Amino acid sequence: MQIIVVSGMDGAGKTTLIQNLMKYFAPLRTEHVHLPYSTFVNSALTVSGQGTPLGDPWTDRLIFALDNRLTAYQIRSLEAAGSTDVLIMQRGWMDSYIYGATQGIDYDTITNLVRPADLPKATCGVYLNCDPRIAYERIKHDKKADKFETLLFMQAQYQETKRFYKALEHDATLSKIFDEPRFYLDTTYFSIDDVILSAVNFLKANAIL
Repeated sequence: MQIIVVSGMDGAGKTTLIQNLMKYFAPLRTEHVHLPYSTFVNSALTVSGQGTPLGDPWTDRLIFALDNRLTAYQIRSLEAAGSTDVLIMQRGWMDSYIYGATQGIDYDTITNLVRPADLPKATCGVYLNCDPRIAYERIKHDKKADKFETLLFMQAQYQETKRFYKALEHDATLSKIFDEPRFYLDTTYFSIDDVILSAVNFLKANAIL
């Protein structure tokens, strides 16, 4: 089973890209998993830090680490059943690093907490980023928005997404954990069609499509 992770900040185009990738993979048995996966996460985040993005980073990270591990069971069950050729994940284990760093928690602490070596490895990863002002304009009226979808948080998240992607090249621990082919795209000035085409070309180049 191939696992394609599409990560990135809200408003960068993840959902639209995934919808189109699902069409590309239509001839195959394709599943879509969205992180957070567990139903308890949203209500737990509302309690943690009184629903503020920087109120209680440690509890937030514990919530997401637990969700990651529970999601891993779902992924393994799909793999064991042999009923899925392609799994497209909306967000992945790397999000704990990016969001954690945005909340002031270092990579080593996240590694010890999430223990990504225990979790299913991705076949490839697509990282979408976007100017936070533009991204926020796209999602600011979302009635299902979580506590992290504020302009202030997204401005820091934008920088941390870039820093994490660069860290994959020189951080020995991270480069070992996330050693799959990866693709970074700042979608700020890209059309939807350009984003889709760029991602598809990356997948084709790595024999995923």
